[in-house]
Amino acid sequence: MGEHALSHGSSIASQSLQEIEALKALSDAMYKLVKGHAMKIFKAEVIRRTVFANLMSALSPVALLKIGELIGEIITSSPEISDTTS
Repeated sequence: MGEHALSHGSSIASQSLQEIEALKALSDAMYKLVKGHAMKIFKAEVIRRTVFANLMSALSPVALLKIGELIGEIITSSPEISDTTS
């Protein structure tokens, strides 16, 4: 009876060890998955904050000129404002 209990206990321990190894493998896989997605998001943010920021800073003088032209057109096309400026 003692040998049967011992073999039953070792099979439970073996099964428990297999479950622990399976959980560790699942944990490692989930870690890699989350890390991969985090790196994709990080790379996208770096590109957005560097490339697009440089592009916007390069285009900002052009945007300011366009805004100035629009304001100038509004002032010259409005009769009340154009009479007071002349």
